[in-house]
Amino acid sequence: MSGSRSTFNANLAVGYYFTQHDYAPIIGDLVCYLAPNYIQAIDNRAPSSTATVSLAPGFRTHPGLDWYLLGSVDVPVTRPQPYDYLVQGALMKVW
Repeated sequence: MSGSRSTFNANLAVGYYFTQHDYAPIIGDLVCYLAPNYIQAIDNRAPSSTATVSLAPGFRTHPGLDWYLLGSVDVPVTRPQPYDYLVQGALMKVW
């Protein structure tokens, strides 16, 4: 892809389990978390002095039958902001 950059990405999520795995459909294994993210360009194709730091509060839950529902909102906290926010979601099947 034209304009792509090589970057170093780091993140660490810290969360809390509110319910047990088999507690109830939809809210079983409910986890809420906060994930700080760090992105820094590492190539020499343009200035790399700008790092992006963002915070992503999110959740994960187990609706049942080995499916998981995940979601978060990624909000940058440094300037310049490459975006206002990113809403992310996933539906995952465990095999």
